[in-house]
Amino acid sequence: MDSCRLKNRVCRAILTALVSLSLMSCSVGEEYAPPYLQQSNNYSIPEGNGISYRTLSIEDFHAPALPNKQRDGRHNIHAQSCIRMHVSEDSVMEVSPVTIGDQSLYEGRMVRVLFQALFEPSCSWWNPEVPEEKMNYVLQHEQVHFALSELSARVLSQNVARKMQGYVVTAHTYDEVNSRLNAQFESVAAAAMRDELKHHIQFDEDTSLVFDRNAQDEWLERVELRLLEEIN
Repeated sequence: MDSCRLKNRVCRAILTALVSLSLMSCSVGEEYAPPYLQQSNNYSIPEGNGISYRTLSIEDFHAPALPNKQRDGRHNIHAQSCIRMHVSEDSVMEVSPVTIGDQSLYEGRMVRVLFQALFEPSCSWWNPEVPEEKMNYVLQHEQVHFALSELSARVLSQNVARKMQGYVVTAHTYDEVNSRLNAQFESVAAAAMRDELKHHIQFDEDTSLVFDRNAQDEWLERVELRLLEEIN
């Protein structure tokens, strides 16, 4: 049986472009810019650059500046977190030769789908003008986005796997099976990612438009408690 791991170039190029997630949080009380999904042409994570979920520090934000299109608003933006929803190398798509009647075909299915949330320092930016009295709040804000992303990765792993379960592609060539499986995966994962983005937007609406330490503390506690739970 041939096995195509999702880390190969064709699969990963499609999936990484689909699920790249860039998150931006803005100054409390300033004009609100919601988190957004952003397609990326960088289909790999530089070795050692992506950070799996942990407590963040200001030193984790390495970008020297905001992207050009956002620089006009840099005085209203306290930080920008760049978080990649990444398909784990443990994800597996299997394609095997089959015979149906007198035809030699290929049959493929997703065997295992696992997502990881990786914080990328190289494109995450911290505004050096953040007032000292707001630093802890801003850092906690980015921590909640990271926690929400980690939770989303676990939810996506289960929801996307469930929706792909039983989806089998049969075609005359390996490449056609590979293409059709990835197209279906792209459609399912895109819808799931849009659903998960709603949590980030709701969090920002609760904590970015006003300085609300209690609301933000509650968000972080609630999300980290869920991370400790077994998701069934």
